[in-house]
Parts: sequence; C-alpha cells; structure tokens
Amino acid sequence: MSFLKNDDERILVLVVDLDNDIGKEGIKTPIIGYDNLLKAAIDFGVKKPHDSDLNAIFYSLQIFKRLHTKGYDVDVALVAGDDKDYLSAITKVSRELEIVKHVTNFTSIYLVSDGVVDEKVVPLLYNYGRVIGVDRIIVEQSRGIEETYILLGRY
Repeated sequence: MSFLKNDDERILVLVVDLDNDIGKEGIKTPIIGYDNLLKAAIDFGVKKPHDSDLNAIFYSLQIFKRLHTKGYDVDVALVAGDDKDYLSAITKVSRELEIVKHVTNFTSIYLVSDGVVDEKVVPLLYNYGRVIGVDRIIVEQSRGIEETYILLGRY
C-alpha cells in the first residue's frame, strides 16, 4: 500500500458493518479512533469470535498502524447499518458517516470490508471523500475445508 502524500489529506480507514452485527451485541456505533475500535473489537470478539466482521476490524487497525507509521494523517472508524433492509442500512451508515466526518474531518477513505455486501456502500462513500482503496478480508479456512471445496469443484 503506497499513496502519494498530500499535506491536506486526512485518511479514514473505514470498516462498514452493513447488517449491524456489532450493534446486535450491544456495541454502539459509530466507533471512532484506534483505542475505541480496539476495545470494541475485543468486546465483540469475546461475544462473537467467529464473526468475519471481527477480522475486518482487526485488519483496519493494522492498516491504520501501517499508514500512521509511514507518517500519514490517518484515523480509523467503524460505522454500522441495519439488519432490517438495505434502505434502512444505507441510511444509518450515511448518518454515522456524517458524525465521523464531523469528528475526524477526513478527506479520503480506505474501506475495509468482510465481503461484497458491505462494499455496496462504495457509491455512498464518494459523497464524503475520495475513495483511495478497498480491501476485502478473506478469512483463512482449515486445510480440510479447503480440500473439500477443491474436491467439490472438480465435480
């Protein structure tokens, strides 16, 4: 990951939980800042260690640290939608992005997602800043599952 440094640029590493799995566990969103997101990740991980959103959260923290170490002006946040329907979800994400924009004053967005569904927000993100990257986290599976998948693929 290498971007040209721009003194006016403030990068937001953003995790989107469109179906609000994190909220279903009693964690309020938006979550803004490295320490707040790390605490939320631990709380969420204890409650739902198998959820792929957890991997996206930890990866966003890693991206934040890498950019911060390279001297970029960067922040990290998580916004969540709603599990009722897509319109409710995207509306809630939009409201939460307004809050994050107000607090962090980001100009660019680096999206971290755990799948195609969360990436549906990309067109919305252009209303808030320049999208400079999209990373989808793919959770590593056990060898037995991978071998079964390959075997099924042959037939």
